[in-house]
Amino acid sequence: MTERYESRNFNLEARYRSHSVFVNGFQYDHTFFGASPSYVSGGGQMVQNRGLLAAYRYDGRLGERTRLKGSASYDQFEREFPLSLDQTNYINLAGDRAFADLVGIFDVNERTHLEVGATAENRHSDGHDTRDAVQDTLVRHNLVGDSDVFEWSAHAQLGYDFSGLNVLAGSRYTNNDLYGDNVASRVSAVLGLGAQRSVKAIWGQSFRVPTMFELYFDHPTVVGNPALQPERSESWELAYLAGTDRFFYQVLGYYAHYRDLIRRVTTESGPPSVQENVAAFDSRGIEAELRYQNGDRTRLFLNYTLLDGVGPGAEDNFRYVARNTVKMGLNYRVRGVSVGALGKALSGVDGHLARIPAQYLLDLNAGFVQRVGGHSVKHMLTLKNVTDSDMLVAEYIRQTANVNSLATTAFGRRLIYSVSLEF
Repeated sequence: MTERYESRNFNLEARYRSHSVFVNGFQYDHTFFGASPSYVSGGGQMVQNRGLLAAYRYDGRLGERTRLKGSASYDQFEREFPLSLDQTNYINLAGDRAFADLVGIFDVNERTHLEVGATAENRHSDGHDTRDAVQDTLVRHNLVGDSDVFEWSAHAQLGYDFSGLNVLAGSRYTNNDLYGDNVASRVSAVLGLGAQRSVKAIWGQSFRVPTMFELYFDHPTVVGNPALQPERSESWELAYLAGTDRFFYQVLGYYAHYRDLIRRVTTESGPPSVQENVAAFDSRGIEAELRYQNGDRTRLFLNYTLLDGVGPGAEDNFRYVARNTVKMGLNYRVRGVSVGALGKALSGVDGHLARIPAQYLLDLNAGFVQRVGGHSVKHMLTLKNVTDSDMLVAEYIRQTANVNSLATTAFGRRLIYSVSLEF
């Protein structure tokens, strides 16, 4: 299948003192695998994505000790994609959202800071419909029983700084039309161990209500579940950070408990898939990072991540996720000439049908800057994906019998030359 991408964007940003306005309009079209991965069901055809965002933000001070921040935004999104090779049938889905928040930050004294705020959000669905392109008629409503969802929340957090110990604790109360009340809290503490070392500890909770798609979708490929419960999690993190003039490194460990996470499941008899809450499970992980910088001449980073589930209940939730990930980057610059490398390595994972082995990705680049008539001209030559890796991603969403994985992050080996002029 030939991949194609077309993108058009319009951005407008204006600022005046404490006020700012941002407007974005876009259309992004791309090929896709098909509603059910095959050419017959639209594979290789273009998906059209259109959207609009308008936002206003205020950030100013009310006296010496009080800062006020507020925003209001509206965004709208629409997508169309064909269901057949001849594009006689297609799906149109659309929705919009209005959001507003207001936050006040108060310096109680030099060591104590209080933040209080509130948010409100209204989510509206314009439907998910199958339509006949020839006769321009409605074939099927694919969202059944959906309605607007209004959610509001209020939060407060208190920060205290004393003798190298900084503590921040807060809670958020959320009220949702469909799922009622929830309180989620978070506490973090940072202890300085001298000028260049510190220890950080974090405990936090999260809460997410199901989307309209997960609740109300009704289609031959997947069916929603109005009985779904909100997702919840609780996590603990501990990190050690240290640095010198040129080196910085950190080691972080975490443990988390997840409850009622939502996933799409396909039975042995095949589609439609169904949405369901999975049994509670735990996970743990470690991240280590090293960075080196010698002025503007040499920059290096190296990152290692270990991610794993805990117990039998976590097996299905982590089988498609790489247990080990390594990332590295290097850039060296001298007298206007620079060379660099960027790489990533992933350990093997299960695919939907077969095992995906360990994978590696490497990009190389070289460039130089020349002076032309008092201006700087920068030339850059980049070799993307030196090893021509596929960088396969397990196809665990649709869970169809003819697709094991998707190649979505490498896009083949490419040689790119770019030039930029600075005035």
